[in-house]
Amino acid sequence: MTSKTARPRQSRPTETVPRVTIPHSSWSRHDRSRDDSALIAPDDFWARLGL
Repeated sequence: MTSKTARPRQSRPTETVPRVTIPHSSWSRHDRSRDDSALIAPDDFWARLGL
């Protein structure tokens, strides 16, 4: 059986440059009122997909 030597972990250097967070559109909550015009007929849905 071979023995493994324990090595101390090396710590990463702390980051000097602050991270920039770019917000994603899915993060914001918009109150979208659902109109009847927003609904798509099933046949139109599949037609838009090209199927």
